[in-house]
Amino acid sequence: LVRHFGKPALFITFTANPHWPEIIEALLPGQQPTDQPDLIARVFNLKREALMKDLKSGIFGSYAAHCFTVEYQKRGLPHVHIALFLHDHCFTTAESIDEVVCAELPDPAWDPTGELANIVTSTMVHGPCGEDNPKAPCMESKHPDDPAKCKRNYPQEFTDHTTVPEDGFPKYRC
Repeated sequence: LVRHFGKPALFITFTANPHWPEIIEALLPGQQPTDQPDLIARVFNLKREALMKDLKSGIFGSYAAHCFTVEYQKRGLPHVHIALFLHDHCFTTAESIDEVVCAELPDPAWDPTGELANIVTSTMVHGPCGEDNPKAPCMESKHPDDPAKCKRNYPQEFTDHTTVPEDGFPKYRC
């Protein structure tokens, strides 16, 4: 794929949410989403197909190709990793990355009810770990005498601007 289409423009991860209304409404009285893994898988697949339709329609630029794999997390929720190839747009500058990626908590002016902020903080924020929670599952040390550090490199420093180092892995404004 890379030889034919070039490097992927975006790598997208999409995870099922057991609290999606379609799942909650279909549960019988007293059931939890974990009681219906088939329901979660079906709703996830419908939403994944809708996402793929949006990606193919060109929301990020002229669609060229994609490949994806569906995996299941330890707690059983499906998620998909998508490599998206575009004809005419590569996200190589900080400005173009900031058009499609936001690694910030929602501004209260955009979200006066706090609903979006609640979704982001409950589903997309890592931690607490580090000094705040040294026993977190992400904490590990390379040698028994070394202090434990977060294997995902959190907490990360706040930055005012997105930067794109030479290795091509951007550091997002956050």
